[in-house]
Amino acid sequence: SLSFINCTDKGLKAELNTGIIDLAFLLTDSVRHKDVNVTLLRTEDLVLAAHPDHPLSGGGAFDIKALDGEILLLAHTDCRYRKPFESLLEESGVKVHLLEFCSTLAIRIHLMRGFGITICPRIAIQEQLQTSSLVTLPLITDYLETAVIMIWHAEKWCSPNLRLFMEIAEEEFKSRNDSPQHS
Repeated sequence: SLSFINCTDKGLKAELNTGIIDLAFLLTDSVRHKDVNVTLLRTEDLVLAAHPDHPLSGGGAFDIKALDGEILLLAHTDCRYRKPFESLLEESGVKVHLLEFCSTLAIRIHLMRGFGITICPRIAIQEQLQTSSLVTLPLITDYLETAVIMIWHAEKWCSPNLRLFMEIAEEEFKSRNDSPQHS
């Protein structure tokens, strides 16, 4: 049988080593764990997003300093794709009011009510972008993508069901790479 659970980066190494987790999917550009196999499934666009009435929407492209004083809604601290963005803010001397959530749904709800901005994978808000309940903000930066990877312990046996699931997941991600990510 297959069970799908949330895992944290902090406990991932131990969970892979003990067999609590057999396979993990991560949005990250690197993995620092030894004894794991890594398969790059795709790269995912990251977008800065907000409600259509946000003051930074509708105008021209802006640099990171325009975010000074903004309310930034982010996934919990264990989310790897946010760390380079936070470093970019810090290096630029930009101070934001940070609110952390453990649910992307909660972030989307707050954004759709006009509260704050976020950086997240485009796919996480694709539906809201298509219905124009959220918009992307034209931030000038090179940091706007992250890798989607699949990792598993290199020394652990993988059941036939797990191997089949991994093959299906890889094929599904490859087929999605062929379709447009942008709306």
